[in-house]
Amino acid sequence: LVDLTACTNVDSAGLGELLRWFNVARRNQQGICLTGLSNSFRQMMRVARVDAILPVMPDRASALELVRG
Repeated sequence: LVDLTACTNVDSAGLGELLRWFNVARRNQQGICLTGLSNSFRQMMRVARVDAILPVMPDRASALELVRG
């Protein structure tokens, strides 16, 4: 679970790091989920076309539920 509520700015390097974490988790048969995204970060994910790859949940409780399976 990656809670980005306190994150005020994300650039392409930050997005790349999140994708790296996603791949590491997947290789280890684990899940990753993002929550607390700002509108600008959601827009960047759409533009980069990773919004369909990185799972995003509206709140921490539903993100935890998704990650725990």
